[in-house]
Amino acid sequence: MSELPAKTNPEKRKGFRKSKRDNPGQENAPGWNKECLCGQKLTGLRAESPQRILCDHCDRKHFILPISKYPEPKRLKKKRPKKRQREEPLSKTISRTFSRAGIAVKAGFGKLLAMVWQRIVVGFRAFRASLTPLRLTMLSLVIVICCGVYFAIQQQQQSKAIRILRESVAEAESAIKDRNWPAATEQYHLAAEAIRVLNRDDVFAREVLQKDRELQAVEGLCLLSLEDIIEEVSDPQQTLNDWETLFRLQIDQRWMIVEAWLSPGKSNSVIAETIPLKSGVISIIWPGELMKVDFADSGPVHVLIAGQISAVNRSTLESIDWEILIQPETAFHWCFPETCERLNFELETPWMPEDSLQSVLDRQKATLLKE
Repeated sequence: MSELPAKTNPEKRKGFRKSKRDNPGQENAPGWNKECLCGQKLTGLRAESPQRILCDHCDRKHFILPISKYPEPKRLKKKRPKKRQREEPLSKTISRTFSRAGIAVKAGFGKLLAMVWQRIVVGFRAFRASLTPLRLTMLSLVIVICCGVYFAIQQQQQSKAIRILRESVAEAESAIKDRNWPAATEQYHLAAEAIRVLNRDDVFAREVLQKDRELQAVEGLCLLSLEDIIEEVSDPQQTLNDWETLFRLQIDQRWMIVEAWLSPGKSNSVIAETIPLKSGVISIIWPGELMKVDFADSGPVHVLIAGQISAVNRSTLESIDWEILIQPETAFHWCFPETCERLNFELETPWMPEDSLQSVLDRQKATLLKE
C-alpha cells in the first residue's frame, strides 16, 4: 500500500495565513469576528487590503473584507415641528372640522346614490331580459283582469250608493214629517255618506249634506247653557281635574247654535256680540270665513250659525271675562227651517218680518245653493 502524501503546510501556501496572527501596526483598525462551519470562532483586525484566513481547526478558507475607505454616514437628527406662535381660534377649528365632515357626508351620499342607481339599472336590465313574449302576455292579462275587477267593484259601489241615496232621502223626509228626529238624522247621515261615495256636487247633493250637518249639530248639541258653563269654570271649589273631566264629557266638540248679529271682522276671526251673565261677561269667537264678501261693506248682519266648541278660556280683554272658541272648520250657516223646528226657534216675527229668522234662512240657503 502506498502512503498518503504528507499534508502540505498551510503556512507555506501563498496568500493564506493563520487566523491568530495579527497584522502589526493596526491596533486602531476595526475588528472582525466570524464563526467557521466547524464551530471554531475566528477573530482579528481588518487590514487595508482583503485577507484570506485559514481556520486552525479544519483549514477552511475565509475571506475578510478590507477597511472601508468611505466615511461613516452621519445620523440625521429628526426635526421637531415648530410650535405655532399663535393658536388657531376655536371657531375656525370647529368650522374646518364641520366642513370636512360635510365633504365626507357628501362623498358618502354620492357613493350611496351611485350604488342605488347601479342596482336599479342592473335590476331593470335583468327584468327586461326576463320579459319573454309569454310573460308579457301573462302580465297584460293579469293587468286587464285587475282593472276589470276594480271597475266592477267601483260600479257596484256606485249602484249601491245611488240606491241608498234614493231610499234614505225618501225615508228621511217621511221621518221629518212625522217628527221622528232620530230616524231622520240616521237616514240623512246615510244619504250624505252615499253622496261622498258618488262624489257629487250638485244642488241636490249640497242640500242633503247641509241637512245632515244641521241634524248632526242638533243631535250633538251642548246641553249646558252659557250660564252653566261660566259657573262651572269659575267655581272656586272645583279642581282642575274636575273641570277637565266636565269639559271633555259635556262641552268639548259639542255643538253650539246661535242666532246673533255679527259684523265682518278685520282679522281671521270675528267675535260675536258680548253676552252679559250673572257670573261675568262672555264672548263667542267665530271664524271670519262665516262672513261672506257680500257683507264686507255692510254693518251687523242677522245670522243663524252653528259650530263645535273647542275651548273655554279667560279673556285678555278687561271688559270680557270668558271666551268660548269655536272650531273653525266646523262652523256653518243654518239654511233649512224644518230642522229649526226641533230647536223651537221662532221662524216668523210679525213686528219685524224683514229680519225674521225665516228671512235669514232663505238668504243663507240662497248663498249655499249659489256656491
